[in-house]
Amino acid sequence: MGILVFGADGGGTKTLGLISNQNGSIAARRTVGASNPNVVGFDTAAKNLFELISGCCADAGCSPGDLRSIVLGLSGAGREDARKQLREGIFALAGRELPLTIETDARIGLEGAFEGAPGVVIIAGTGSVVIGKKISGEAVTIGGWGRALGDEGSGFFLGLEGLKSLRLYYDGRGGSQLLAKLIEKEFGLNSRERIIAAVYQEKFEFSKIAPLVLNAAEKNDAVALRILDAGATELTEQARTLVERLNVVGKIGVAFFGGLIESENMYSKILKSKIAERIPSAEVRLPARSPAEGAVLMALQELKRMD
Repeated sequence: MGILVFGADGGGTKTLGLISNQNGSIAARRTVGASNPNVVGFDTAAKNLFELISGCCADAGCSPGDLRSIVLGLSGAGREDARKQLREGIFALAGRELPLTIETDARIGLEGAFEGAPGVVIIAGTGSVVIGKKISGEAVTIGGWGRALGDEGSGFFLGLEGLKSLRLYYDGRGGSQLLAKLIEKEFGLNSRERIIAAVYQEKFEFSKIAPLVLNAAEKNDAVALRILDAGATELTEQARTLVERLNVVGKIGVAFFGGLIESENMYSKILKSKIAERIPSAEVRLPARSPAEGAVLMALQELKRMD
């Protein structure tokens, strides 16, 4: 059987787990439900994670106790108290302590993107964060403060700016007619009363507007393009500050993650253009490996430290 390690990438919808041998060959792969404790709660998150570990072990012909290192990269696990509660829940289900490390999904994404080398990852989905790694191995994070204090350039940011445009449109002070029509068609927000009720009483999720902003921008809508430009500027400035703090000599790789920018679209094109203009040392690259593979790499590194 040899030495085995486990890595997982977990979010608010699904969690992918991998078992690898010490040479990096994948021995088992399995997917379960969500493991973000902010979405499903700590008990369900721990249950899903232990089910994933156990299921992968069954596929690989081992038991959880045989795993020499386990790294879980999870959204919603940025705080130490959250990580502690998840660890305790998993240990209770396992009936024993396991060699378990919990990281953020951003951190394993960074590790996989550059196969352990220094680099920068920009993540823009519902929220946003920029994370980088120094030559020393130290990780540095900028942004990721959440919607109340930050999340610049995220789906929440684009959606909020889209709703501000809607406010201006219905007040007769500008805004985008195209964006207003797209929002009316998709969500029925077609009056001052409906918009206020949706935002303040129905807790409308602002990030749902982001795809419509992208749609309008693809149709060359000036307001939507300004919103994308503002979001890309914020993300670029965060990345520029981070690159300065990393003190990497020569070129440094930059990879994109998150539903808004990981595919080729108007937003990712604007972001790439701004990075090229404002961060001369940056090279935008496709990630070398997936976040789950990044978790496996971190598990292998942890194994070396323990030995």
